[in-house]
Amino acid sequence: MKKWIFTAVFLGSLFMDYSMAVEEKTDATPEYVEEYYKKALESYKNRKYEESLDHLRHVIRSDLDNFNLRYLAAHDHWQLGNFEPAVIHMKKCIEVQPQKMNSYIDLALIYIKFNEIENAQHTLYRALEVGKDNNIKIPAKVYNVLSRTYLYQGKPLLALEHAENAKAAFEKNKAGIKDKLEAIMLEARAQLALGNFEKAEISILWGMSLRENNPVAQNLAGVIYLEWAKSEKKINHANTAVDYFQKVQKNSSIPASFREVVEKNLEDAREIQHSISN
Repeated sequence: MKKWIFTAVFLGSLFMDYSMAVEEKTDATPEYVEEYYKKALESYKNRKYEESLDHLRHVIRSDLDNFNLRYLAAHDHWQLGNFEPAVIHMKKCIEVQPQKMNSYIDLALIYIKFNEIENAQHTLYRALEVGKDNNIKIPAKVYNVLSRTYLYQGKPLLALEHAENAKAAFEKNKAGIKDKLEAIMLEARAQLALGNFEKAEISILWGMSLRENNPVAQNLAGVIYLEWAKSEKKINHANTAVDYFQKVQKNSSIPASFREVVEKNLEDAREIQHSISN
């Protein structure tokens, strides 16, 4: 009885911000649970995250260990910026199906979103342990996210190590282009942070050969040439930086926040261009 009361209060705290009028069924059939999961998923796809949570709340007490319900609830809370419930639901996913690598990756990304970098790293190293113990192929994205955390911490050597691990993983596991590009760009960023401009250039050119018109890759290429121009006072690098930033600027589909970053980079590149020319 005490356990039931605790569960009721605990789950209530995970959903309490949303519609209090939702009936919370405890005896729904698997078919009924699946029906409401599909409704919740559709709401999520339409970015109606609170509505999605209401659908989940309606049935989750009927199947507390349902991976799909928990995983979707975590993502709803993640999108709404609710750190604690997102973490709790994703941890439950790991408890229910500990061999699913995506749960570790998403939990780490939630931690990163809320600046819990060390917790993100702990989660990803746990994924590596589980993969090793159970002979599971480690997705490249585990290493990509680890690499990203070390860049955030200003540790480019460790970031480079895990970017290289990601490259090795996608060669073995046939990862998608997106994960390949991310690994190569992380490698480029790590080499840039180490001041290895030529190696950074090689990496980013390889990355852009996978997705030639990717605006994030083009911006990173511009940053590499900009920093190279600052370091060695070479006008050709400054010119190349300007060219890349202008390419990105012409892309009408980039978000406004990213456009601001690119425009600031372009301004810096033109200043360096001017200072070297004079």
